[in-house]
Amino acid sequence: MMPKTKKKLNPRQKRFCEEYVKTGNATLSYMVAYEKDKSTYQASAVEANRLMKTEAVLEYIAELTKIKNPLLTEEWLCDRLLAIINNPETKEQDRLKAIDMLLKCLGAYTVNQKIDANITGEQTIIVTIEEDDDDE
Repeated sequence: MMPKTKKKLNPRQKRFCEEYVKTGNATLSYMVAYEKDKSTYQASAVEANRLMKTEAVLEYIAELTKIKNPLLTEEWLCDRLLAIINNPETKEQDRLKAIDMLLKCLGAYTVNQKIDANITGEQTIIVTIEEDDDDE
């Protein structure tokens, strides 16, 4: 059963959304939906970006995501990131970003911590450790 959207999407826009939910790559999804070859990669990237700003497209993608993936799980996220990383058409910058996100997802980075210590005499030591919410 396909979800209903408020605005009518044409068949190619629907196919774009369906491919995007599968791959997580807007440019390649556009190329599949609109039957473009590799020579139109740059133009497809621009058009895919335009489509991703369309309210009806975003709503349909959100609805498809709920149907196919009712809960956003770590496994689902890792699969999508790996698809981006392993896709030969992925730009190097996008591949590096996906690798970074995957490493964060897997907990490869340490947590920044603030440590305050009060030392009084030889026996009283009070240490407070707080996780820093800033990622950068």
